[in-house]
Amino acid sequence: MLLHVLSFLLAACAEENQVTEQQPIDIPDTTRAEFSEVCLLVADTIELSKTIETQTFSVKAPENWTFRELEGTDTYIGQIMGPVDTIEFDQGYLSFGGLSVVTPNSNTIEFVECIIDGLPAIIHKERRPENRQNEVRLSVYIDAGDREHRSRLFVFDPVDEVLLLDIFKTHTFKD
Repeated sequence: MLLHVLSFLLAACAEENQVTEQQPIDIPDTTRAEFSEVCLLVADTIELSKTIETQTFSVKAPENWTFRELEGTDTYIGQIMGPVDTIEFDQGYLSFGGLSVVTPNSNTIEFVECIIDGLPAIIHKERRPENRQNEVRLSVYIDAGDREHRSRLFVFDPVDEVLLLDIFKTHTFKD
């Protein structure tokens, strides 16, 4: 089983090196669980060597991750993309109603209050049964308390949760 996953990883890496624009790799459902196990084994060896600068915040990510700004109406939105996971973000006054409205519910898998960049934050992993395409959402909510510096970063059906959490924890608002 591990050999199958490692073969898939090698093929994916070879495929990725031939592509000029970074795109997430499509992982077959049968391989996703096996791939997650391998990611947990190798996550400690991945270096967050690249600083990704957005208009309002920065995060550290592996060298092969890219950033794409999207057009939002009321908030600043975009994507931070790696080979297998894509972090979506929604930043600004209307991104979420503040940490007090982020609460565990019947779909909660994990709920952790923490501090990121000296600010209160919540990491929330939840099932999304109403959306068959995306079964799980891993989110981090960060709130500076001034109603302007609020970020929600999230990933649907995360593959490498250890790496994603490491990236989330490097979030820093710009002044």
